[in-house]
Amino acid sequence: MAYRKSRDLESNLEEPFFTIQIPVVSSDNVEQVRITDAVHIGSFDWIESKKPCILVPGFPPEWQDKETPCQLSPDGNTVIADQTGYRLPSARLLPLALAIDLHAESQGKTFDWASVSIATDRNCLRKLLRWVNGKKGKSYEFRIDLQVLGRTVFFNRWEQKVKQWQAIPVYGHSFEACFTNRLGKDSVDHSRIIQYDLNGLRIIVGYEVDAYLSNDSTRIERTNTTATQVSPPIDIQVNQATTLQVIRGGYTVPQNSIIELKTKSLGSMNKVKYNWEEGFPQLFFSQTHHHYLGVHQNGNVLEVRKTNMESPEMRAREQRLQPSLRRLRKVLGEIHELAVKEGSISLVCNAAGELKVYRRHTETTVLPDYLQRKYAHL
Repeated sequence: MAYRKSRDLESNLEEPFFTIQIPVVSSDNVEQVRITDAVHIGSFDWIESKKPCILVPGFPPEWQDKETPCQLSPDGNTVIADQTGYRLPSARLLPLALAIDLHAESQGKTFDWASVSIATDRNCLRKLLRWVNGKKGKSYEFRIDLQVLGRTVFFNRWEQKVKQWQAIPVYGHSFEACFTNRLGKDSVDHSRIIQYDLNGLRIIVGYEVDAYLSNDSTRIERTNTTATQVSPPIDIQVNQATTLQVIRGGYTVPQNSIIELKTKSLGSMNKVKYNWEEGFPQLFFSQTHHHYLGVHQNGNVLEVRKTNMESPEMRAREQRLQPSLRRLRKVLGEIHELAVKEGSISLVCNAAGELKVYRRHTETTVLPDYLQRKYAHL
């Protein structure tokens, strides 16, 4: 697929009708914003294929400890910012919905979509957190398209460019390829979906998984949940021109085994510490328990620094994040109520840090027909 030009943030939108303000949280407000009742509810792999194809539940890459130093090759110059937006732009939420429903079906249940307040990508939460923290500038512009079923608000990730050019040598993907074992044939990406309560908001969050930590307990769970291909591949009609192929296969792993992988050059670490202002929320919103940082010099990995979310230093970071989380929780509630009232709307944050609300043209939808038909009763 060729490189696409950047999309206009305001494409296919009407004039803005409202501006959301960054919430002011009193210093007297000591309410703790916590994630509770976090559970895994689905997963899938994107498969390298001529037409869109996912494997459900898929195979998360397994972490493999290796001796260091270990020399990596630079990543390629092409960066896919959003695999789902790249491979299925017309129905970005469809793989998430299918993975959730198939996971529930495998347990003899039906997923209760009516209990969900917000369904989103982790990326959308991170963008909104930057905004409530007052980040401004061209690099902090974003758009999120919203649509509603009942009182469930779906946040659709929107990127100006899903396929980008990377000129500076980086080693993130090479680090992952070197230190993990991917069992899924032709799998290029593993996405996981969790559900939790955020101070009264029931939220579904989808996110990319880099690796999982295998041990005796994860091997037992894998044995109990392994699914060979239980039925022939099925095609889900997306629109007249596109179908999504769904293959059953893979296994699930415990939530506390998930690892976020990062790399940092030794030279830059001598000058600037790892950016936990960006890194910690990524772990928090996905309830990822492990953070492995590959410290390298020109691609030569010298050590892997391992951090656990249960450590005192990470607990302290969560506590320092509380004022930001209080602002975010407040604005998520406001967005939810606004979307339920108005219907199909979009949030656009410009370089000045203004978060404006737009109505979309009526013919546009971010929800797949599959979801609208199946849950029209909500």
